[in-house]
Amino acid sequence: MFPDSEIAKAFSCSERKSAYVVCHGLEPFFFSCLQRELEQSDGYTVLFDESLNDYLQRKQMDIHVHYWSTMPERVTTRFYTSVFMGHSTAEDLQEKLLGALEDLPLARAVQLSMDGPNVNLKCFRGMQEYLQQNHQVQCLDLGTCGLHTIHNAYRAGVVASKWGLENLLSSLSVIFHDAPARREDFSTVTGQVTFPLSFASHRWVENVPVIEPAITLWGDVQNDFCQDPLLLAKLKFALGIAMILKPFLTEYQLDKPLVFFLKRDLECLVRKLLARFVKCSVLSASTGVVGMLKMDVADPNNHVSSEKVDIGHTAEQVLKAAKFDKHTLGLDEFYLELLKGDSSYMHLWKVIRLFLVLSHGQATVERGFSVNRQVSVENLKDISYVSQRIVCDAVSKAGGILNVAITKELRKSVAAAHNRYRAYLEDTKKQVMEQTKASKRSHIEEEIESIKTKKRRLEATIADLTACADKQHPTVERWERPVVSENLDDQLSQELGSVLFFDLPRSLRNICS
Repeated sequence: MFPDSEIAKAFSCSERKSAYVVCHGLEPFFFSCLQRELEQSDGYTVLFDESLNDYLQRKQMDIHVHYWSTMPERVTTRFYTSVFMGHSTAEDLQEKLLGALEDLPLARAVQLSMDGPNVNLKCFRGMQEYLQQNHQVQCLDLGTCGLHTIHNAYRAGVVASKWGLENLLSSLSVIFHDAPARREDFSTVTGQVTFPLSFASHRWVENVPVIEPAITLWGDVQNDFCQDPLLLAKLKFALGIAMILKPFLTEYQLDKPLVFFLKRDLECLVRKLLARFVKCSVLSASTGVVGMLKMDVADPNNHVSSEKVDIGHTAEQVLKAAKFDKHTLGLDEFYLELLKGDSSYMHLWKVIRLFLVLSHGQATVERGFSVNRQVSVENLKDISYVSQRIVCDAVSKAGGILNVAITKELRKSVAAAHNRYRAYLEDTKKQVMEQTKASKRSHIEEEIESIKTKKRRLEATIADLTACADKQHPTVERWERPVVSENLDDQLSQELGSVLFFDLPRSLRNICS
């Protein structure tokens, strides 16, 4: 196992041996050391929480202890043990806890730390009764986990706002979860390499890391939520609140003894949040934690005006940018909202629509030339130019390719595209065949005319030669043509035909004959 050491290179340890060395050798030793430290301590806190073990398909309750360690001398949190169960009622939890802690001096248990479900609260009351009956002591009741309390308060505020931020953040992560093709396409189109993180409402430390990427990507994915122009401002506001809570949630996850600072930090945190919307006079009058708790935060008389509510600097900047701008709203949109819904302006609206469609120049046509250059490639046919321009124009009108409505008619048209393409190919093929036939017919007619011209020239030459021969032999007695002259004429005709049609194709010969 260790070839770099002469002493240890001969050592071997199988899987089975490693298992029993850990379970029956190392574990008992370290556990006994922990028990001795707990027995020597003046008191300890028991922390427990349970979750599902996916492999065992049973609930696993982990138990930790928080105590003053003598070596080194400081507060230490150590894992004590785990117990497994099927049902997890309050009675089940109490039974398992008592069984796991039976070797410890329960009379020294100072606190029972837990989450805030009702089943845990009932278990705590049962443990208090047991300790009172058997050890005449009780644990300090400092409430449940402060982290969960703060996080649940933040979550309750998000839900009470009715902004739907939880659904938004969850949807953003679901869109790109286990979708490598969609991630690649998104990065190709937007250039973004950051993706939304998985949002879970029960993870109190992930509010900020989840909201920040969502804000970064919002400009590229806002089409799905464009009906709410203030959603980015809402995200910024939620991020601002989460940033205030994050230091507390992070700091109080440490194992250091921080319970003495809990009251001060919670009061400071709550006052900082109340100062955003509660009048200073009301907040100053409520001194201490008790006075702050008695303050009625739901009373509108205690609130500042809506213009003075502190929503955070970044949210305020986004809100200012979202205000109405006359340069971004077209005149057609303005009159549409103003007149269309009012029946008294029905005739006026028709006239205004006519004025609105009047052209003020040729800029649109000129820009179209640039589009033509963009789509131009080698060997692009006319139909391709027209088709691409039509498609580009439709996409531009829809506001982007993601905004094109996939209607039933569109699907039918696309489904019939193959048949239309085949019909187009057939029409093109027929046109080519007709053009080829016409070209061949024209070529044949030219060949025929050329042959006829050659024939007339040959006949004229023959006539000239015959006349010349008659002049040179005038005294030659004309002989009577024998009966076989027809055969000779046929032979001469065949020879003459072979000379005339020697270079002609068979189709031309048939035409000439």
